[in-house]
Amino acid sequence: MKQFVAITLSAIAVGLAADAANAQPDIATDHELLAAYCLGAANAVARQPTGVAQLDTMIEQDHQAKLVRLRAYLGAKGYLPTFVRSQAASQGILLFARRGKADEERCRARIAACVPVCTGQPDAGAMTTCMEKCRNPEPACPPLARCASDKLPF
Repeated sequence: MKQFVAITLSAIAVGLAADAANAQPDIATDHELLAAYCLGAANAVARQPTGVAQLDTMIEQDHQAKLVRLRAYLGAKGYLPTFVRSQAASQGILLFARRGKADEERCRARIAACVPVCTGQPDAGAMTTCMEKCRNPEPACPPLARCASDKLPF
């Protein structure tokens, strides 16, 4: 009987040691980091009214839906409203949220500088092309495209 207990305890100890050796560190996943980046960018968005009440309402509703979606995802992953994940994972989330905010602000500034240059284009297509050519050299702008609601993987 004592031998059986000793063998059982040894097997449990070996199993626990193997689990500990295979345990992965708790770090934020790529999707979690993307959600934090997009949430930071969405929180920094400074929307200008279009002058059309119905359009402004639709834009605001879409923006609020995106915020809810991002917060719900990060909440389900243990980041919001309080950080219950590891320090490494939480720091990664905070870093990417700050990066998203900074990129949004830099890209908006670039777009604001492009508007006077591109406003005199002959048609909407030419203006769009001008804006893209003017905006895209700013390294902060292309990554923000991943935050479009139809591009999010969650």
